[in-house]
Amino acid sequence: MNNLAAALVQSARAGGDRVAVRQDETVLTQREIVVVERTATRDAGGQEPVS
Repeated sequence: MNNLAAALVQSARAGGDRVAVRQDETVLTQREIVVVERTATRDAGGQEPVS
């Protein structure tokens, strides 16, 4: 998982509803964070989390 995705996932888990990344002005919702996490997990060759 790259640093940006990791930071987004960590921030979402901390309870933030929306996560703003000033670096590229991307705003992701909680649902989008889950997609990022699943994609990163899959790309790393791991099991996808079941929700």
